[in-house]
Amino acid sequence: MSKPILCFYYLTYCCNARCSFCDIYQRESGFADSEMVKNHLKQLGSLGVRYIDFTGGEPLLHPDLPSLLQEADRCGMHTSITTNCILYPKMARDLKGLVDILHFSLDSADKAQHDELRGAPCFDKVLESIDTALNLNERPDLLMTVTRDNFDQIEPLLKIAAEHKLVLVLNPIFDYRNQREPNRELAKRLMEITPRKYLYNNTAFLKMILQGGNDPQKPRCKAVSSTIAVSPEGELLLPCYHHAVDKLSLDDGIAAARETSTFKQALQNEGRYSFCAGCVINCYFDPSFIYTVDELFLRSIMAKAKYVIDKFLTS
Repeated sequence: MSKPILCFYYLTYCCNARCSFCDIYQRESGFADSEMVKNHLKQLGSLGVRYIDFTGGEPLLHPDLPSLLQEADRCGMHTSITTNCILYPKMARDLKGLVDILHFSLDSADKAQHDELRGAPCFDKVLESIDTALNLNERPDLLMTVTRDNFDQIEPLLKIAAEHKLVLVLNPIFDYRNQREPNRELAKRLMEITPRKYLYNNTAFLKMILQGGNDPQKPRCKAVSSTIAVSPEGELLLPCYHHAVDKLSLDDGIAAARETSTFKQALQNEGRYSFCAGCVINCYFDPSFIYTVDELFLRSIMAKAKYVIDKFLTS
C-alpha cells in the first residue's frame, strides 16, 4: 500500500456558501476536538504524510488553530490553509510562520461581486489581510474560484496580485453532482489564457476536464491512495469527502482503519465508482497526477515549477 501524500483535515463543518458568517461562528458543535486532532496529527506523521490542508468551512474559526499548526510542524508536515480573511487580520500574528501555503480567497476585483460570490462581506478584509500579511513578511497566494460569471475578473485580479508580487491561483469551479458541461466551457476559455508572471493556471486539470474527467475504465483518480480525508467528527471519509459513502471510526487509529476490509475495498475501487465517471474535483486530482507519467503529469509538474519560480525566485 503506497503512502498517502497529504491529508485534508476538516476542522469545521462545511456550510452552504450562502450561510451568514455569524451563524457559522456561533455553531460551537461545528469544531473538531483539538486533542483528537493533535492525536491524529502524530499518527499522520508516522504514516508518512508530509502535507496537511486544514479546511472546513472556514478553518480560522477553529479556536485552537495556531496550536494545531504548531503540532503539524512538530510532526514534520507542511501546512496549507484557505481563508475568506474575515478573521485573518486579528489572527495574523498568531499564525505568522505557521502556514506554508496560505491562500486568501478573492473572486473579483469588484467588491459587490466578490461579497456576493462569497456570501459574506469580506472584500475589504481580503485587501486588509494582504497588507497585514506582507507587513509580517508572509507571502499569501490569492485564490480565485473561477466561474463563467467572474471570468472577466482574471485580469483585474492579476493586476492586484502583480502589484503585491503575489501569485494568483486560478481554481475553476467544480460541480460534483454530475453537471459537467459548464466546466468544459470554462476549461476551454482558461486553456486559452496566455501564461503570465504571478499567474498559476494548471493546464493538467483543464486538459482532464476537456477529456471528460475521470474515466472509471481507466481511472486517474487516486483519492484513496494519495490522500486521507478526516471529518470534524474524527472519521476517515471514503473514497473522498465529496462522496463519502463510508465513514470509518479512527478510535483504533488511522493505520488500523487503513487495514480494514472497507478501506481496502475503497482502494480497489478508487476512481471506479459510478459517481467517479466524469469527476473533476481538483483537490484530489492534483496529487493523483504524479502516479502516471504522461501529458497530464508533465503539465502539472510544469505548472508547479512556474509557481515556485513566480513565488520564490521572482523579485
